[in-house]
Amino acid sequence: MTPPPAKEPGAGERYHGLDGLRASMMLLGVVLHSACSFQASPPDAGWPYRDAESSQIFGLLVAFIHVWRMPIFMFLAGYFAALLVERRGATSFLRNRLCRIVLPLLIFLPSLLPPTVLGFQFAGISRLLGNAAGWEVVEGVLRNRDGARLETLFPPQTIHLWFLSYLTLYSGIAYLALTVLDRPLRRIRPALWGSLILSTPAAGLLVVLPLAWILRDSYGAIPTGSGLVPEGSSLLAYGWLYFCGWCARRGRSFIHRQASWPRIALSLGGLGPLFLLWVGWLGFGEAGESGRSPVLATLASGLMILTALGGFTGLFLKLVPREVRWVRYLTDASYWIYLAHLPLTIWIPGLLAESGLGVAGKFAVTLGGTLLATLLSYDLFVRSTPIGRLLNGRTFPRVLSPARLRGRPPG
Repeated sequence: MTPPPAKEPGAGERYHGLDGLRASMMLLGVVLHSACSFQASPPDAGWPYRDAESSQIFGLLVAFIHVWRMPIFMFLAGYFAALLVERRGATSFLRNRLCRIVLPLLIFLPSLLPPTVLGFQFAGISRLLGNAAGWEVVEGVLRNRDGARLETLFPPQTIHLWFLSYLTLYSGIAYLALTVLDRPLRRIRPALWGSLILSTPAAGLLVVLPLAWILRDSYGAIPTGSGLVPEGSSLLAYGWLYFCGWCARRGRSFIHRQASWPRIALSLGGLGPLFLLWVGWLGFGEAGESGRSPVLATLASGLMILTALGGFTGLFLKLVPREVRWVRYLTDASYWIYLAHLPLTIWIPGLLAESGLGVAGKFAVTLGGTLLATLLSYDLFVRSTPIGRLLNGRTFPRVLSPARLRGRPPG
């Protein structure tokens, strides 16, 4: 007997399960970046630091999370964008996107670039010469003793905020489609056809096959578009997932039929074997040299994205069908945590370079310290301030308010 689909929230209610899933994808970014310094692979342009103590486990962890984390986030971004248009209209949708996407990009990116780049310099020197030598370099840069080095603090990159520039483009395209191009698009109705296909058993093919074609040259790995100019294949891949999320809002049944325990177990149970197949049998990172088929690699990647999307969506719809206070709090905090976390995941490994904690201990301190610092800063300086209104649409009372700390209710 087929279980009934999960109940959809009413017009004024919040989608707690999907909100929790979106926030979890943000917080997994902190896990991913905390692990980057401890990979056994050589440093690269995306993360030019590796600790002296490393493990292949952290490389696999980074690759595993990277495959499906941002695809799920982009799918949900499209879903909630369509929901916003449905409830408030195209103009309010564009105004909301400008406030919550464009302004944070313009405000936070310049402030994050210098500590991020300087953090990589400090971490690298701390590993080779010790923290004292690293601090000398920091002091020299901050005092502008080396003008050339100071210029490197402002590279033409969007660092980890690249997704905001992508969402800006997708929002602009969606607004044009809803306004300027509305009349010609009515004839072909792409979102309607997409929603109808997503309502059928062939929904997975709609998601996977275009992704496999887009990522055929990268063997299923979505490149990280961290430059000011978007990277072509990642822009198309994430744009397709954004569109699929938009169609899923139109069809609705695709999302809610994921909330079945057998479907959840099958999806999440298949995620690990698919990843091992992609990494081992298909030779991830060596597919071009070994002559193995890029078609199989991209299909495996697309299937991983599809199973992760279905499994985690169903899991969160089941576990968070209504408001849970601590989940709601982390959901509200997740955007700030992700915007602010990157420098800490670079500086802390540099500070620990000479310690004897071991690779697991360094990773744990980096992750725990980053989450604690960003969560405290959110509660103390963001949650009840204009920054919180910018990021979350409204302000909330602080948990660590003086009255609560004294054991009395606020007010």
